[in-house]
Amino acid sequence: MTVGARILIVDDEESIRRLLGRLCEQEGYSVVLAEDGASAFEALNQTSFEICIIDLHLPDTHGLRILRQAKKLYPDCAVIILTGHGDLQTALEALRLGAYDYLQKPLRDLQLILISISRALERQKLARQNEVLVDELQNANRELDMRRRQQIQYIHHIGQALAGALQPHDVARVLVQAMLGSIPCDAAGVLTL
Repeated sequence: MTVGARILIVDDEESIRRLLGRLCEQEGYSVVLAEDGASAFEALNQTSFEICIIDLHLPDTHGLRILRQAKKLYPDCAVIILTGHGDLQTALEALRLGAYDYLQKPLRDLQLILISISRALERQKLARQNEVLVDELQNANRELDMRRRQQIQYIHHIGQALAGALQPHDVARVLVQAMLGSIPCDAAGVLTL
């Protein structure tokens, strides 16, 4: 559970809105309640939410409009559609628009909503961890690429020094400089015979 995760609950039925709000607050989430589309849009414009629970049929708008706005403003926000008047086509449209889950009212078991919230938050956490790992891997690859280029450059310098008509002490100096540049150390010595 992500304690303090912000959840927006949008439902025109006050009893459902308050019930879901109390349920989420008991789990440690920060909850904002909205009774219609206007208050939902206002809440979305004021702060970000990790989870939005949206009823499809509201007095002033369709829940899919709120879903679109939530995903536009906060692409990582998990939207759970909760409706008593849904059909297969609406469910597919909601999922196509990026809804995380689609639940039918009445909920016989309120734990379903908590399970859906918990899974959505876990998925967000894993996505963030994956982004960090990808960044670390890209940084490591850049570092390896830079080292490889440096080593190739040192080998190239050594080859030029050996192929040229240098005096033995010049060859030794080039070799020592190349080794010092390619090996991470403070000092080195080369014995030439």
